[in-house]
Amino acid sequence: MGMLKRAYQIVRPASFLAWAFIVMAWNILAQIHLGRFAFEVAGNMITWLHAHPLVLMLVGFGWLGLLVIWPDIKKYFPTLPETVHQRMKAVENKQSTISTKLTELEDRFNKWLNSLSGNVTAMEARFMVVDGAVTGILARLKEQRDWLASLEQHIKVLESSKGVATQGKV
Repeated sequence: MGMLKRAYQIVRPASFLAWAFIVMAWNILAQIHLGRFAFEVAGNMITWLHAHPLVLMLVGFGWLGLLVIWPDIKKYFPTLPETVHQRMKAVENKQSTISTKLTELEDRFNKWLNSLSGNVTAMEARFMVVDGAVTGILARLKEQRDWLASLEQHIKVLESSKGVATQGKV
């Protein structure tokens, strides 16, 4: 039980202010350390650049060249609107572009659908022709089957009459 009392004294609600102060102090010390590190790195870079002035001159010429050609290459980079009105105008431009592309896609889809329905109509006509031809062939086959069945009946009648005549001769 004594251990829980000590733990409660460390995390009790009244000690949260002290813990917040400790965390804030730690954060301030980290920022100070980061600033000292940045100054140290910058100092080392300046020392190195003083030892190598040619690099500094080339970087300067590169910067100057970029400033000269920037207006020509600026249009190839995306721009972010700065004010609310510019942002709204950019959104409206995008919406008009999207609606234009949407109508273009709808037109293309409708043309494709019309051509597809034309193809379906042509295939239906071909199917009707083929269906008519198959129906005609089936009708002729039925007629021939009926003719063969009647011919078979005649043959059976002739055979039976021949059999009767043959029996009478014996």
